Amino acid sequence: MLKRFMMISAIILLLSGCSGVVAVGGAVSEYVVDNFKGVENSLPVSMNAAMASVQHSMKATDFSVDVIEYQENGYLINFRNGELEGLLQLSSQTKKLTTLYINVKSTAGVIREETVEQTLLEVISKRSKRVKNRARFNYAGYNYIRAEASLKSKRVGRYKRGVELDLQRSPEDNEWLQIKMPSGKSAFLKGKKPVKK
Repeated sequence: MLKRFMMISAIILLLSGCSGVVAVGGAVSEYVVDNFKGVENSLPVSMNAAMASVQHSMKATDFSVDVIEYQENGYLINFRNGELEGLLQLSSQTKKLTTLYINVKSTAGVIREETVEQTLLEVISKRSKRVKNRARFNYAGYNYIRAEASLKSKRVGRYKRGVELDLQRSPEDNEWLQIKMPSGKSAFLKGKKPVKK
């Protein structure tokens, strides 16, 4: 019975695209673990310097930082190019220590791209050694994302204007668009659907 439950859990994770890992036996466990993990490293810099390093490194490797979600102690970031998409998490451990986690997959969301993950990790790590402590992420070209379909609601992140995003019309207000954040939560942005490039 337990074995059947674990197999069903693994299948649900595979179908939902969840980033969890289930402990199951055999080939299924290897597939789940391999496809839902990434690489991680700690950077000896502040959160602001780490964010600046990420922005410069993504640009240098031809990735677009599309959506940034605020977290209690850091950020979740969706990034992509024409063929790959990824999730990056920055977590502040101390004022001068930031943990970086990266997961990259094909745009179909099936194949994990370990070599790309490792390359991005190395590029960001090298950049963080050269970045100044006062460096900041440049938010020019980014608009706010809100918790609710209201300008008075809490700011929960930002999105890059003009990029192709998966958006739906808000059921509450036609002037707002609903977006799925990197964490999976729903949030809102105001305006027209960005033009596809």
